[in-house]
Amino acid sequence: MSEIRQGINTTSSHSSEKNSVKAADCFTSKDFDKYDWKIEVNPNAPKEEDEFDVIIIGSGLGGLSCGCLLSKRGYKVLVLEQHHQVGGFCSSFKRRGFIFNNGLEEVTGLWKKGPINLLCKELGLNTADYFVKHSTGIRCVFRGNDIYVRDDLQEFAKLLSERFPNEGRNRTSTP
Repeated sequence: MSEIRQGINTTSSHSSEKNSVKAADCFTSKDFDKYDWKIEVNPNAPKEEDEFDVIIIGSGLGGLSCGCLLSKRGYKVLVLEQHHQVGGFCSSFKRRGFIFNNGLEEVTGLWKKGPINLLCKELGLNTADYFVKHSTGIRCVFRGNDIYVRDDLQEFAKLLSERFPNEGRNRTSTP
């Protein structure tokens, strides 16, 4: 029987009854449509100033992306954010002349049919206007050793093979 324990869906039979919560049928059922909300929204209906079709809580990349897509399709959207700036983990701050990223180091999905590239196209944005490719790669420090990650995957695999020769059994392919 499935249960939710400390936020993790498990099937363990070793958990104690008093510390676990049984998952509701809607979480364990494959019949999700049965429990889905059905809300009629007419984006073309006139709205009061404080009336919205959709309210999004959180202005991280997901909230902003959804808000943009829904707005483009004609929905009146309100995005709420508790912080003084938008972006969630895709933001930065400046202190004593230095700029610090809050958490996001790299963005993937920028290849031709990648999700970020497709999202930008859908919104009429040019990825080159918003994303900068690392010109020198990324410097990683592992146990006091510098490892520079370049754009070439084969070169990176070769570098790791040379740096960690005893890890050959853990590679899925050889460079």
